[in-house]
Order: sequence, then structure tokens, then C-alpha cells
Amino acid sequence: MRELSIGFIQKFMRGAHVGMQPIVQIVNARISGTYPSGGDVRVRLQDGYHSYATVVIQGHAIKKFIEAGLCENMPVIKILKFGVNHVQSSKGKKLITITDFELIRIEKEIISYTAAPCLPHSGNCEDYLAFEKQLAKTDAENQPIVTQNTNIPGVTKKTAVKTEITSNKPHGIICPINAINPYKGKFLIMGVCTGKDSLKTINAAKGPTVVLNFTLADKDGNDVRIVAFGDRATELDGIIQEELTISVDTTHKALKTANKQYNVTKNEYEIVLKPDCQVAVVEDPHLKVPVPKLNLQRVLLSDIQYKSGGFVDILGIITKIGNTDEINTKNGKTKKREIQLVDESKVVVKMTLWGDKCNEYDTELSEGDSIIFKNVTVREFKSSYSLSYGVGTKRINTTDNRDAQLLLNWYESHGHEPDIIQAPTFGGNNFNLDKCVLIENVSENSVGTLEGVYFNVVCRVSIFGSTPCYKACSNEGCMKKVEEDNDQFRCPKCNSTKTTFKWLAILKCEVYDCSGKQWVTFFGDKAEKLTGLSADAMGNMQRMEDNSLSRSLEPVKNSTFNLRIRAKQEMYNGTYSTKWNCMAVEEVKMAEYISKLENMCEKMEGI
Repeated sequence: MRELSIGFIQKFMRGAHVGMQPIVQIVNARISGTYPSGGDVRVRLQDGYHSYATVVIQGHAIKKFIEAGLCENMPVIKILKFGVNHVQSSKGKKLITITDFELIRIEKEIISYTAAPCLPHSGNCEDYLAFEKQLAKTDAENQPIVTQNTNIPGVTKKTAVKTEITSNKPHGIICPINAINPYKGKFLIMGVCTGKDSLKTINAAKGPTVVLNFTLADKDGNDVRIVAFGDRATELDGIIQEELTISVDTTHKALKTANKQYNVTKNEYEIVLKPDCQVAVVEDPHLKVPVPKLNLQRVLLSDIQYKSGGFVDILGIITKIGNTDEINTKNGKTKKREIQLVDESKVVVKMTLWGDKCNEYDTELSEGDSIIFKNVTVREFKSSYSLSYGVGTKRINTTDNRDAQLLLNWYESHGHEPDIIQAPTFGGNNFNLDKCVLIENVSENSVGTLEGVYFNVVCRVSIFGSTPCYKACSNEGCMKKVEEDNDQFRCPKCNSTKTTFKWLAILKCEVYDCSGKQWVTFFGDKAEKLTGLSADAMGNMQRMEDNSLSRSLEPVKNSTFNLRIRAKQEMYNGTYSTKWNCMAVEEVKMAEYISKLENMCEKMEGI
């Protein structure tokens, strides 16, 4: 049986507290002013679900509280007399003034009836309407108490074990998933779970925690990504399953702009579950949402270069399955495995599997099998492209798939021919004027896709950034910036410390043509090709802190280059901005360029 008067704080804000003598817990207390000559005791109390800090103990209750030694503990008390005032300095919050209480017992633990720490109440009862509804329906007699660790040394909190939440009919008007936005105060969505990731441990700002991602799609096929952290993630991991119909009752405060680096849905937003978000499994068969029809938008392996950084659906034949290796990442050690795929475009591409997915290929698949992946991430490194099994990636059953059977037939006939090539790269001296654009023609709207757009620009360099290089980990293949300390260089990714490092180039330049100017970032070999200098040479000159680097870069200014650009929207501090990255550099041969321009002018005259 719950001892604390759960919901008291919400009822107090609603004005429904008249006649109540609630049982609460004091979790923090401090003496304000000079005791015993004056002052009061400021406290934070909690009712098992919410906590509230605009609270004072006054009158003779001060002496009772202090002399009982309650300031150093977390007592459970029954409030016998209390009043209310509005405090101007607290943005209109109500002040609870306790003038008499009865001590029930002294606790060393924080009591909570949620799977997360008690949520601080904002003082606005309209923010917790979903909680009010749930409170009215919940039987407070049947949840056992377990003990969990808190961040307070030597202190544990009591948390109610949550069983599976079920509902026959969600209460309220169902909001279409594509209609959720930050301007809706609260909303109730319902959809079928179309994807669920494994529970993962990450290093958050406040220390290691677990995260769970799953996707809901409504009856119209619109979907949204939902994220849970900590105890809420652990709780829902045992409840949420693919093809179950789920309802989520929440407010606009749970919405955040979708980070398309990890979010494969078409929704502009994603939902991060707060403690007051209500999640329920809908069991009524008449309300269940059907699984949307699978919509594959296949991309040939030869064309993944045009989708770098985005998500693609691919169908291929497994030509090689590598060994599983254990590597260090920023979130600790994980498993990594590479497989090779080929399709009828005669291009072989590597695909990386991570974590538990590495083990699936020991028993389920073998070389020569066809495979379909949806929402695979496309990676680019030094103009070479590969695939990665990421958040939201799904493997699709190829049984009875006509395209998969046709690809198997092609592989049996042509899959071992000598003209099969490796992953596509950009390069060569082939200058295609048809792909060139003017800088002013690349507007924000034309880069509306988060996957990025590709084009060529013939331009000149006007300004170089101040620091074209950084000190990176000396391990082969690692590009992580090192942390320097007393001539020691630590790599947080490899978790190793060495006395050496390597210089890597990351050069920012302003380029211009006849129509405008734009900042472009050149990585690695692209920066070296633009400047004609190695990363080591630029790094050493950068370290000298004289004008040698500027003098060495001066001849590059106003030189004409043909740049292969990828323009992409990237998120920073919750907003998107367009970044230009150089994918390849070619010096323009002016005689050839002029000839091509003249030919184009002649063709335009004939139009």
C-alpha cells in the first residue's frame, strides 16, 4: 500500500486540497535566517510522484522540526495545518506554509512510486493533465516497493515496480502522427510499433545510462521515433514489441527536433519520454493499427555515392563474411563485423555490422545468399563509400521476393566476371560542365534534403581558415583528436596514451565565383591536394606560429579549381544549417575550360 499522498501537490495547485492532511516526505531542508531568534525552514517535499520546493515551515513547527534533528534526514510527516500564498519572486508560484505536522518516521531513503526520480512540479497544474487522468484510474494498493541506487552517496530510493501497462481504449482524441508539433499543448497518439532497437548503454553528461528507441506508425502510415532513457527505457524494453499497438499520451515538452543522423522517419520531430508521459499497450482488437505495407526504395550499390550520410534500401548478394572483432568506442567496447555485398551494377561494397547483429551471420546467412536491408547508413571516407547497420536499420526477409530471386539468377551467371569493381569513388580528370552550378544558385531550398545534394563548382579560393590541422591519434585508421597532457597524447576513442601523434588536415576556405561566395570544408587528402602541402607540413608550420603557413598558402589564392561539393543540412543546438564539404578537387585546365564555355555559348545562341 502506498503511504505517501500521491497527487497531493497537483491537487494543491488545483485548489482541491481543502480538508486534506497529506502524508509527504521532506527530501531537503535548510534553516533560513537566525534560529531561534527568527527565520524559517525552507524545504523540498515530495508526494511519491512530484516534488515541490516553494515550501516553508513556520511558527511553532520550526522548533519541533529542528529540535527533532529532521534537517539532516528525510522524514515522512503528516501535515496537520498548512496555508497558501502567492510569491511574486517565484513567478507566481504558490507558497505552501506548514504550521503544524506530525512526525511519522525518519527515513534515509527517497520514496518514489515511479520508475524515475520524482518529477519537480512546475507550479502549473495544466502541465500534468495526463497524470491527473492516470491518477484517477490507478489502484494504489497493488504495487510493491523495491530499492534502487540514487546519485546520492549512501542513499537509496524506493521505486514502485511497474507492470505491463495495458488499455482497451485510449482516453481522448487521437492525434495523427504527422500533426504533432510544439504548438500543441498536449496530444495522444496511437500507432503500431514498426521497429525497436536493442537497449543500449551510452555515456551521457551525468554518467552512463541506458537508452531505448522505437518507432510508431499510425493508420495512415506516418511514423515517429520515440526515445526513452534510464529506468523508463529498462521498463519499456520489456513491454514494447514490434507489431503491438501502442498509445502515447504526452505534451509538447516531450518533442524535440529530429536528428536525421540517427532518425530514419520522415517526421520533423521525435518524442523523448518524460516521467509524466503515459505509454500503454492497446489490446482491443478493434483498435489495433495494422503494420504499414513495406515500401522499399531500392538504391543500386553503384549509386550510394549520391546518398552519403543518408539512409538507403539495398538488395545485394553476400560475397564475403568477415570475422567479428572487438573495438573501443566512446561508449566502451563493442563488436564489429564487415560483410561484402554485390548487385547487378557490378559494384562491391563493404557493410559494417555492430554489436549483437554481428552474431546473426554465423547461423542465419552464408556467402552467396541474397539479403535486403532497409534504412542502411551510407558512409564516405576518402571518396570511398561503404554501408553501416545503424539505428533504424532492418533486415527484410527475401523469401518469395521476386527481385531477390532475379538477383540470385544474375549472380549465378555473372557474379564472378572480372569486371566486378570495388566501391565507387569520385575522381579523375573528367570535367563535366553539365554538373557545374553557380554558387548563388545553390539556395537553402535546393539543399532541403537532409541526405545532401551533390554538384560541381568552378571557383577560386579567397580566404583560408586559421588552423588547418589538428593533432590526431597515431593509431592506423583512427582520426580522433587527441587530448594533450605533458607531452602525452591520449585518444578517448582508442582509450590509449602515446608519446606520438599525427597531423590531420581539416581546412576551411572561402571560395567565390562570379555570382557569390561560400565557406567550404576540405578534409584530409582534399585539403592536401588543394594546397599542395602534406598535413605534416601544414601542421608543423601551424605550430611555429609565424607567417610561414600563410606564405605557403598564398600561391593557392585566386587559383581556379573544379570542386565536387556535397551540401547538406546539419543540426547544431537544435537548429539546421547548410554546410558545404568538398568531396574532390581538380585543378582547372583553363584552355579546356574556355573551350567548353565557348561551345556552350554557341549552343545557347542556337536556341
